[in-house]
Amino acid sequence: MNAPASAAAPAGSLAARPDASEAAAKSPTALPRQVTIGLYLHHIPELDLKTNSYVADFYLWFLWTGEDDPTTSFEFTNVVGPAELSSVPTYADAEGKSKPEEVSGGRHYQAFHVQGHFTSPFDVHAYPFDEQSVEIGIESNRYNLAKQVYVPDLKDSGVHPDLLIPGYLFRGWQMKVSESRFATLFGDPRAVPGEAYSHVEFSMTVARPVKGLLAKVILPLFIIIFITFGAAFCAPGDLDARLCLTITALISAVALQYVTSTDLPPTMYLVLPDKIYVLSYFVILIGTFMSILVKHLDTRGRTQVAHRVDRYTLLGLVTTFVGGSAAILMFR
Repeated sequence: MNAPASAAAPAGSLAARPDASEAAAKSPTALPRQVTIGLYLHHIPELDLKTNSYVADFYLWFLWTGEDDPTTSFEFTNVVGPAELSSVPTYADAEGKSKPEEVSGGRHYQAFHVQGHFTSPFDVHAYPFDEQSVEIGIESNRYNLAKQVYVPDLKDSGVHPDLLIPGYLFRGWQMKVSESRFATLFGDPRAVPGEAYSHVEFSMTVARPVKGLLAKVILPLFIIIFITFGAAFCAPGDLDARLCLTITALISAVALQYVTSTDLPPTMYLVLPDKIYVLSYFVILIGTFMSILVKHLDTRGRTQVAHRVDRYTLLGLVTTFVGGSAAILMFR
C-alpha cells in the first residue's frame, strides 16, 4: 500500500502534483486502486464560531481507471444535515444523474459542484489571537485501504483568490491523506476488525484581524477600569461618589463580558478576555473595599492616613491591572 500523501501550500500558491497522481493514471491493474481527488474552495458564505459550523461552496473532482465508479461510494465525514447537501455533477445523463466522462488513457473523470453545511470543533483558548481551520473531510464508505486509496491533486486544488470571509484573514490551505479506522464492524459479518480507509482532508486556515478585535474587546474594559481608579481622587469622606464609580464599573464590565461571550461557543475553560475580566473584577473589588476603609479612617479623624491609603491603593491597583493584563497577553 502506498504511504499516505500530504502537502501544504501557502496562501495564494499551489503545490506541484505528486508522482502518485501519474501512477494512478498509468497503473489500471495496481492494487490498491488509486483515485485522484481534487477540491477547489470557491466560497465560505457563512462561518459561525458559536455553533462550530460553516457553509462551504466548492468544486470536487475524481480521476480514475477501471469501470467501478468511486463517485458512488464517497461521503463527507463532517457534513451537517446530509439531506440538505447539494452535489451537482458536471457530467450527467438526460435524467440529471451522474455520468462520468472517459478521458485519455482509459481514465474516467467526474466533477461536482458542492454546497453544504459542515462542522469542525473550533479551539478558542487563545481568542482573539486564535487561528481556525475550516475543514472538509472525504472518505470511501465502501472500499478500505486494501482496495482503494486517494491521491490528492495538489496542482489544481486550492482556494479562489477572491475568497473573503467577513471578520477573518486567509492564512493558507493544505490537502492531505491519512488513514481512518473505526472501532466497530457496523454489524457486517464480512468485515475485518481494524480495517483502515483512505481519508482526504482539505483545510483552510483563517485568523482574526487582531488590532480591530483588541479595540472592540480589550480597550473598552481598560477605559472602564481606569474610570474606577477615579475613586481615589474623590474626597475620603465622599463614599457615595466612590461607590458610584466602582459599582458602575462592575456592572459595565459584566455587561461587556456578556456581549463578548455571545460570539463564542460554550467552553469549560477561560478564554483570554475572560482572564482579563477576572483580573478586572478583582481590581474593582479591592478598590471598593479600600473606599470603605478610607471612609472609615476619615470618620475617625485620620484623614492624612486615608490620603496615603488612597495613593498606595491607586498605585497598587494600576500596577496589578496593567502588569497582570500584559502578562496574560504575553503568556497566552
